[in-house]
Amino acid sequence: MEIVRLDINRFESIKAEIKGLIKESMVFSFPKYKISPNYYDDRLSCLETYIKDRSAIIYVALDEDKIIGWIWCHEIYRFDKKRLHVSNFAVNSNSRNKGVGNMLIAEAEKYAQDNGYSGLDLLVTKDNKSAVSFYFNHGYEVERYLLKKEL
Repeated sequence: MEIVRLDINRFESIKAEIKGLIKESMVFSFPKYKISPNYYDDRLSCLETYIKDRSAIIYVALDEDKIIGWIWCHEIYRFDKKRLHVSNFAVNSNSRNKGVGNMLIAEAEKYAQDNGYSGLDLLVTKDNKSAVSFYFNHGYEVERYLLKKEL
């Protein structure tokens, strides 16, 4: 297995696999929501734009040239600090609990440290207990809560 930074050339060849990871992640994180099939194509289109303009920092875990996980980050400013925001992070269900997520988050953290970011931040679904535990085990802490009210 290897962790590589994704560029536009490689993106074209693994776009369908990334779409599958996004879908798996969304269905797992938001089981009560019906997500439009167009959502995934729209995300891929945006992602392609972000890769081309170099605003996306993406690492993929490859096993025999098949993508088994990925982490997509971008620069964000919070409280006057430059942070790396994790926009999407997923490991396919067959590859979980094998260190893939550890390697991906470590690569994103190394990138942030090497490039002058003060830290990383992300949103995680509160009911995704395994993800919440993963982040706490990696030293992440709650900074604030996202509240919502359905109307």
